[in-house]
Amino acid sequence: GELIALDALPGVETQAAARLAAEALRGALEVLPPREQKVLKLRFFEGLSQQEAGERLGVSRQRVDQIEKQALRRLRHPAVARRL
Repeated sequence: GELIALDALPGVETQAAARLAAEALRGALEVLPPREQKVLKLRFFEGLSQQEAGERLGVSRQRVDQIEKQALRRLRHPAVARRL
């Protein structure tokens, strides 16, 4: 097997906090329309560029940019932000 330096592994607390944050974000995404959810998942969970996300969805990079900005505006709404 491979040797991994212990200090290279995130602490249990860090892993737990990251898991909780991801769960909260997924919950917040549920308030978005399906297309906005998909764009944010492709961009931030799968790490795709706007161009790659657009190719996957069959839309232009510019359209992905518009959808992404709209979704982020919705997530900043106070009612949604309180859920995070």
